[in-house]
Amino acid sequence: MRLQWLALLLPAAVHGAGLAPYAPECEARRNPVGIETARPRFSWKLRAVESGQTQTAWQIVVDGAWDSGRVNSAETAWVPYAGAALRPLDRYTWKVRVWDASGQPSEWSEPAECTTAPLDPAEWRAAWISSPDRSLRSGPMPIFRKEVTVDRPLRRALVLVSGVGFHELRINGEKIGDHVLAPAWTNYRATVLYETFDVTGQLKPGANALGVLLGNGFYNVAGGRYVKYSGSFGHPRLALQLRLVFQDGGTRDVVTDGTWKVTEGPITFTCIYGGEDFDARREPAGWDRAGFDDSAWARAAANEAPGGVMRAQSSPPVRVQQTFRPVKVTEPRPGVTVYDLGQNFAGWPRS
Repeated sequence: MRLQWLALLLPAAVHGAGLAPYAPECEARRNPVGIETARPRFSWKLRAVESGQTQTAWQIVVDGAWDSGRVNSAETAWVPYAGAALRPLDRYTWKVRVWDASGQPSEWSEPAECTTAPLDPAEWRAAWISSPDRSLRSGPMPIFRKEVTVDRPLRRALVLVSGVGFHELRINGEKIGDHVLAPAWTNYRATVLYETFDVTGQLKPGANALGVLLGNGFYNVAGGRYVKYSGSFGHPRLALQLRLVFQDGGTRDVVTDGTWKVTEGPITFTCIYGGEDFDARREPAGWDRAGFDDSAWARAAANEAPGGVMRAQSSPPVRVQQTFRPVKVTEPRPGVTVYDLGQNFAGWPRS
């Protein structure tokens, strides 16, 4: 009787179990947001339950755009998309299955996603804006805000943001993403990078607030304190485009323009080599939330583009890697506290 049960169970256990695809990637990233190519490339890893297994074929399905059918191939990396033209600023779900050495198909991989970026520069509708006061190389950095009303059920929201030198984007008081020192620096006269985020979960029905802080970065090396290079591509500036896609199929773009408001923010000094001064007393309470009174703020000024081609950032972002505790704390004079972290590092103090 036990042998009969074993015979019934074995086919189900063996079928499709020779190989299993996992860790699906698009353009070498897991579930990337901001794929700037008409033919993204797919990759996956294989898990085998026995030695000597090989992949003999694969099949990729991109929902609503492409079904490759069975393709006899051992390739598992950089397999190019070959379906209908992908829509810009849209999200696609895809999966893959493979056939093993004996011709048995695997189960489908876990579903993965990829979100496209604009492929045509005309899709970028945002103007570059800056503070009206462009007289200082350094000094208080600007902060920008704009309120947005979501007036019907939302299906998806994507934001493209580029603040040069650096930006920090907030929505309804929440920092978007875990990136720091973003976007990655470039020769801004040749290339300007922007970041793409899915912010569907950060927007709510009714009034919402977008807020952006700017920093100098390598775009405007003002000097002061320690410096190895001093030069400037120009005054820090911002371009942002928010694409709202509604459940009824309609879309709306919110872009940087002269309706945005700007004022001096809490960053009173910033240099890529010399560090940053942050005066918390200068940060207006609730400035990055809906309902804040910005009537005393100035209107943002239109500014020329940095000159480089706008490209979606595909390199891994800079992220916080470790948290250090001071090994020594001294007060060389009243009101001045020095924290010795025991090593050279770049970071921010946290109380």
